[in-house]
Amino acid sequence: MSHASGTSLIGRLNRSLKPVEDLLNLFAAWTVFAVMVFTTFQVFTRLAGHPVPGYLEAAGTAISMIVIALLIRYSFSFFYDAWTIGDSSYDYGIPTWPSKLLVPIAFSIWFLRLSIEFLGYLRLVLWPDAPPVAVPVIRSASEVSKEEVQSAFGDET
Repeated sequence: MSHASGTSLIGRLNRSLKPVEDLLNLFAAWTVFAVMVFTTFQVFTRLAGHPVPGYLEAAGTAISMIVIALLIRYSFSFFYDAWTIGDSSYDYGIPTWPSKLLVPIAFSIWFLRLSIEFLGYLRLVLWPDAPPVAVPVIRSASEVSKEEVQSAFGDET
């Protein structure tokens, strides 16, 4: 077998991995381009005096929801496999399926939280002047300190 012609195992692996790398590079380039377009849009709308809050966050939340949905699906498969075969710990025979069931349950709760947050961001996109609901609100240090003082001393201050 000639090593110079690229017919070695390393050469074949290199050639077979190249299309996967090209596809992932293309995906990364389009993602960077989309973020650039979104950010440029946000800057121009703010400069024009008509900011559209929430759309970039809604897009990020939607992507997170897709990832969490995949994690729910595959973690449920792990639980289901453990349940159907009666998987247990080796030394004490404790069933493992209850702990494996907690993972898709936790991811499902997270997915519900992201869904509510996504709706909150969409609400801000449609009605920019509405008060934020179900979305994180960034407060200044002085606002946080005032709330802490009020919670510690009540309305005496």
